[in-house]
Amino acid sequence: MALLLAKAYSATGHLRDAHNLLDAVFDVYSCGSSWFGSVGLVVKEQLAACEAQLGRHDVSLDLRRKVFTEYQGKDLDADTLSVAMMNLADSLWMTGDRNDALDMAQDALARRKRIMGTGDPRLLRNKRKVAEYLHGSNQRRLALQLPSKSALADSYHWNGEFQSAMDLRVEVYRARFRILGQDHPDLLLAEDRLLSTQSSNHPSMATKAQVKRERKQAVRAWERVLGPNHPYTLEGRVNLGHSYSAIGDKEKALCEQKAVLEVRNRHFKTLQEQKKAVGSAVNPLISSTTNVANLLEKKGDFPAAWHKRQDALEIAEGYADEQVVFKTRNYMANHFARQGGVLNYRKALLMRRSILKDQKRSFLTMTQAP
Repeated sequence: MALLLAKAYSATGHLRDAHNLLDAVFDVYSCGSSWFGSVGLVVKEQLAACEAQLGRHDVSLDLRRKVFTEYQGKDLDADTLSVAMMNLADSLWMTGDRNDALDMAQDALARRKRIMGTGDPRLLRNKRKVAEYLHGSNQRRLALQLPSKSALADSYHWNGEFQSAMDLRVEVYRARFRILGQDHPDLLLAEDRLLSTQSSNHPSMATKAQVKRERKQAVRAWERVLGPNHPYTLEGRVNLGHSYSAIGDKEKALCEQKAVLEVRNRHFKTLQEQKKAVGSAVNPLISSTTNVANLLEKKGDFPAAWHKRQDALEIAEGYADEQVVFKTRNYMANHFARQGGVLNYRKALLMRRSILKDQKRSFLTMTQAP
């Protein structure tokens, strides 16, 4: 009964209530030998899902690893292990282990293709998730081959086919609104994607102003459902900042991006102080630092922007992979190019030559590895 109530809380967006209830059940089961039974694993799965929805991806990853390991040694129904694999893949992705996440999701997809019909919703959700991972791994053309509606809409958007993406976004949004209700996180995510495609499909100033108003309402909904510091709420504020910038309101845009940067920086430092893995916090922090730098440049404050670029590079070199470092260095080269003048163009040229040299070296090292 407690698990059913926790599911109901989660399904209606009451994530903190669900987490508190599952935490209590977790304590009960962890005290007895029955913890290792099937019910105990279900409790772990639901608690991991709550941790993920609340933005605590490192905790979720630890729980999901344990669930997956325990499931591997059990006689299960055909799809239970696939569910555990997809959940683990999601946590791996959110903590920065993207290659392992993609491998795990593709393994789960292969399992499901063997046992399910082509129209099974679970198989389609699996395909959508693999498409998202392929997109995030810069394999967008391959993602275009995966035919679930949400993933296909993503692929159309990435490929510049905005009207086709828009039609699917509207369909997905309406279906989720009908099934889930107004304040469910999945509906808010669908709305965010719809607004993004709408802005790209009709880039008029009137459309951009409308998107800004709707994103402002979406941020209020995220704050109400998940709290002000949840990753989804912060991403909503990032997008609101982009909308302010699109209509020329640089001050409000900078205010939003600085507020998000402050929260993400505080979270990153807290993880460091607690000696916890910082993987899930690195890319959002670099992204926010870059967003602030971009707006400072647009306002003409190049010294402050350069300081932020240096901050982003320091984080990238310390915690991110090479591709993120190269991208951050390229932003620094663009910083000089945007200022104009022979001296600045020369600085940008020298930096880009250095980046290209290091990229070639990295590529040769990778291709020559045994």
